[in-house]
Amino acid sequence: MGLFDRLDRRLDKLADQLGELIGPDDVRAHVELGQAYLTAGDLEGANRELSAALELRPDHARALYLLGRVHERRGDRQGARDLYVQAGLRESFVEPHLALGHLQLSDGELDAAAESYRRALDQGGDLDARAEAYRGLGLAHLRAGRYDRSVRELRKAVATAPDDPGAQTLLGRALLGKGDLDTARLCLERATRKEPAPPEAWAALGQVLAALGRNSDAERAFRAALAVLSALPASGEKPERAESEVAARLGLATLDRSTGRLEDARIGALAALERAPGHLGLLVELGHVARQLGTPELALDAFDRALVGEAPVAGRRALADPRPLLAEALSLALGSGLEVRAEGYARALLERRPADAPARAALALAALAAGDLERADAELALAEDAEASVEHRLARAQLALVRGDRALGLAELRLAAQLAPADPRPRSRYAALYARVDPAAGDVPALLAAAHRLASSSPELAELAPALGRLRESLDRPLVVTVMGEFNAGKSTFVNAFLGEEVAPMGVTPTTATVNLLKYGAERKGRVHYRDDRTRELAWADVPAFLKGLRDEDAKQIRLVELLYPLETLQRINVVDTPGLNSIHAEHEEVARRYIEEADAVIWLFSVDQAAKASEGEALDKIATQGRKVLGVVNKIDRADESERAQILQHIERTLGSRLETIVPVSARAALAARKSGDAAALAASNYPTLDATLEARFFGRARQIQRHIAVLRAQTLLEDGVRQIEASAQLAETTSHDHALVAAHADARTVEGTFLPAERRRLLEAADEALLVCAREVLDFVRPRRGLFGGNEATPADRDFLLTLLEERLAIALSASRDRLVVELSRSLALVAGLPGGGVDATRELAAELDARVFDRYRAFFRGWLRGGAVAQFFAKELPRLELTEQGVRRALERAVPLDDDTLEEELRQPLRAYCASLFADLVAAIEHRRGAVLLARFELEARLLAPLRALTKLAAAESVATDA
Repeated sequence: MGLFDRLDRRLDKLADQLGELIGPDDVRAHVELGQAYLTAGDLEGANRELSAALELRPDHARALYLLGRVHERRGDRQGARDLYVQAGLRESFVEPHLALGHLQLSDGELDAAAESYRRALDQGGDLDARAEAYRGLGLAHLRAGRYDRSVRELRKAVATAPDDPGAQTLLGRALLGKGDLDTARLCLERATRKEPAPPEAWAALGQVLAALGRNSDAERAFRAALAVLSALPASGEKPERAESEVAARLGLATLDRSTGRLEDARIGALAALERAPGHLGLLVELGHVARQLGTPELALDAFDRALVGEAPVAGRRALADPRPLLAEALSLALGSGLEVRAEGYARALLERRPADAPARAALALAALAAGDLERADAELALAEDAEASVEHRLARAQLALVRGDRALGLAELRLAAQLAPADPRPRSRYAALYARVDPAAGDVPALLAAAHRLASSSPELAELAPALGRLRESLDRPLVVTVMGEFNAGKSTFVNAFLGEEVAPMGVTPTTATVNLLKYGAERKGRVHYRDDRTRELAWADVPAFLKGLRDEDAKQIRLVELLYPLETLQRINVVDTPGLNSIHAEHEEVARRYIEEADAVIWLFSVDQAAKASEGEALDKIATQGRKVLGVVNKIDRADESERAQILQHIERTLGSRLETIVPVSARAALAARKSGDAAALAASNYPTLDATLEARFFGRARQIQRHIAVLRAQTLLEDGVRQIEASAQLAETTSHDHALVAAHADARTVEGTFLPAERRRLLEAADEALLVCAREVLDFVRPRRGLFGGNEATPADRDFLLTLLEERLAIALSASRDRLVVELSRSLALVAGLPGGGVDATRELAAELDARVFDRYRAFFRGWLRGGAVAQFFAKELPRLELTEQGVRRALERAVPLDDDTLEEELRQPLRAYCASLFADLVAAIEHRRGAVLLARFELEARLLAPLRALTKLAAAESVATDA
């Protein structure tokens, strides 16, 4: 029931009360007739009669008040105000003050309305009038955001009119604003149980339930509000009903958005806006929906309307401080690349918050876009002392990159990613910087240089750097051709034939115990490289004897023997003579297999009398997997006739041809002899000229292409190894444990709130009851011997001090037990953080000390102040003398004097305790999320800094290997 409905109901009563003061009968007749016209809705008749009464008596309070009602109904609010003020000059006349307060309240003059309601209270009045005054005063404070004052006045309104659901509704709304959700819920549930339930109560209850996370219950409450409103008659609709409808529709839209029903949220918000155009809450919600729908410009349009458009009074209150919405609009504009709009929000925000870091960042970005680096730097400097923001870091990063300081730019982007792990901008820009691969397609040297640079600058890839460095150098050295084959295939003889001199030792046993490298030299000589880094020079004439005379023990100490020879071909190629496979010496085979990795191409020597053995096929398979070109040479053909040669060549081609470039028969021994003697016919008979031409066509003439192909193949292998290594380390940075910890933390929070704290309430009440019983027994013990002469109960100051001490001791025992139980319970939750990777947050806490400082010491101080402030003294002075000396009688008296009742414990102990637990779990969740974010950031950084460029280089290497093999 509204204010004027109540006032109309009381007009008749008012007439009776003021009958003595009205005066002559003709004045009374005009006033009563005017009231009748007003009640019937005949404003002209009411105005005529009341004006006539005031002509007879200008200061007639009731006529002034009623005429004010006429003016108000006509829309002349100022005229009504003036008349109410004149009527209110009359003492003990409440209604004009109430009416004036209502007008001021509806016009948004909250302080003036509060003063009018206070004057109404000063005038006295009946219970209905006082309830209306308390209600109006509470509503004025509520709309002004003074929630504590509002709760105080509305509690008085509820106490004065317990059956008024409107007062209960307003009290619930005030408690909601104060943040006391549980008490607000109780008030609003009481209001909704009234018949008929106010729609405002259902709408406010929906808001409370939504704030408590009970979304399904909140939705039912919002829909109940709309259902009640739809059943009300459309005529004479009151403003609060329209506000309730908007609040319900806004609540439903917010719930739809929170559950991902974005299109439903958008439609609901638009429908509500048709009902209340310009409502700021709806405009902001519509902006949030548009933002989540991925339409930032539409979201900003809605925010703009909320920031600059006209709105109802209730809506204006939502933007009493526009800074939060300006900050959100700025963040959205910056994140969407809408720098021009961002600059506008930034300037508006800086008018209210001059050091705002994101706003300064927006102006710095605008300056960067204009090429004004100094102004950009100055804008960022103005926000150096402000709280760090991701926008500020991003702007600093961009400024550093524009200036060419890549390292600083990367550092700023990393800090930005730490500040906002969920924001994709820092990570995408960070990754883009690392993902850039310098070499163009076809530029093998640049590819190898980029790979070596990446490995050298990354500790995680340090092991790859030397090999990649050697690959870069390999392009500038001659082609390395390794001569391989099983022992006794004639490899050394072939090398000697190639040189035209007998340098390498030859024989029927596996004589080559060293790796011999034939390379170009201006003069002929040998150079021995030992494993201990010693080097020994040999005259050319001494080389054969040295190699033939090596004992196994000596050979094991040699890493490489270089044979330098002034042969023009050796300027383009180096030839490696290796120990034979399947040698009787295991170390020979190991050296041979290892040197395959160093070769650019391979000459495989078959012996004509045992060609294409299974072991040779296995070795050639391994060489083929490494991408090496292999030329097959069938040696010792002088041992077989032509038909046997043809069969042997066909057999090799059939079994191993797919692994070989081509197959060439030769007699290396005959070729060596022919070259030394100069016998051309014998040289042709050895088939060496054909072999020489094939080597030129297949290897020597294509040396550069083969080198490039092998280099990129090796680089591809190394890079793929690096990718696997980094991927493995990134997989170790798993966040599953953090996710489990987050689920457990939220579950613990619900358990503490829903199970542990209610159980603790019962335990505390039991402890309080036990303490009161113990104290009651003690009172009985020291009072009974001191019964007065006339039956009064007496005690001494010492008794009072004893009782004080006893109460405090019993309370201390109960509180210590409660605190210890909480420490055990909460410590289990804090243990969730222990051992989680991604440090940076210390989750260890001195729970006992914190609980004492923030909860229990506070209650102890309150309890002690209550007792020592006179509660116990009053008990001894007023209660004790006339007390019934029974245990329960004394206990009840102590209960009235001591703040251990459920309501006091709730307000002074359990509410702070709940707040502390909520804060602790919020900190715990933040700590877990921080550590999870740190792990994700480390993994992202690894992926951006190493994996992205590694993969890009690997892809380029794979493309180059195909191109160079063509």
